[in-house]
Amino acid sequence: MKFFTIIFLFFTFRAFSQNPVIKNKHVVLDSIYSENLEQYRSFYVYLPTQYSRKVKYPVVYATDGQILSDSLYFDRMDSLIEHKIIKPFIMVCVFSNEKKVENDFLEYRNYEYLKSYSNSKKIDNKHLFNAHLKFFNEELLKYTEEKYSISTKFEERSMYGFSNGAAFCLALSFERPNLFGNYILPSLYGGDFSINENLVKNVETKLLSNYYFSYGSKETYNEISGIKKLEKQKQIKCKITTFIGGHERVKWADEFMSFLKVNLKY
Repeated sequence: MKFFTIIFLFFTFRAFSQNPVIKNKHVVLDSIYSENLEQYRSFYVYLPTQYSRKVKYPVVYATDGQILSDSLYFDRMDSLIEHKIIKPFIMVCVFSNEKKVENDFLEYRNYEYLKSYSNSKKIDNKHLFNAHLKFFNEELLKYTEEKYSISTKFEERSMYGFSNGAAFCLALSFERPNLFGNYILPSLYGGDFSINENLVKNVETKLLSNYYFSYGSKETYNEISGIKKLEKQKQIKCKITTFIGGHERVKWADEFMSFLKVNLKY
């Protein structure tokens, strides 16, 4: 049953993942060569109005950055900042690898995000996950913090992902505890909770991060029971909410804006 659900969600994601053209003047395209991934990886960087090197800004790192659009994200963020509803911040939107795996229905993205799942004998899933993990928390953070005026304070560093991207964020939070102060994770799908439970048990450091989970009322599958089990076992600090809708890009953007209005309130 789980196998068929993964297939369904994969094709659902692909159906609406046509990448938008970014015209917002506050968004720049950047890239770095990753020794871990052995390839270049691109990402958008959103810089707020009147960006200054003299100021250290809160930052949000996002997965699947290539599908974030002006209308759903960057223009709305401009408006919230300009009207002083939220504080200025920087957002680093990392592109996922959308290349299709040969003789497989999945993309490399899925293998980089999901530690436990492998549908192809030709893919070393553990290697790809670990390589992507190291790229994210070592190479990417170092590069962006040196190039842009980003705060390195724990409470001012957040991570945002949806669907499989949220599953990667959750796993990263246990593999590298207390790297990000907040995790915004709507419609998490693919979280291997047996692995995550073991990761939590092996974490000697107390988990200080805040987790924000949400699911749509029309989503036919969710992992709330697994989330609540982790919360009960290890006392992770999390908030679980429900929004009206399904596994939808628009709803995820709305959830992200709600997070900003509360946690970056002016």
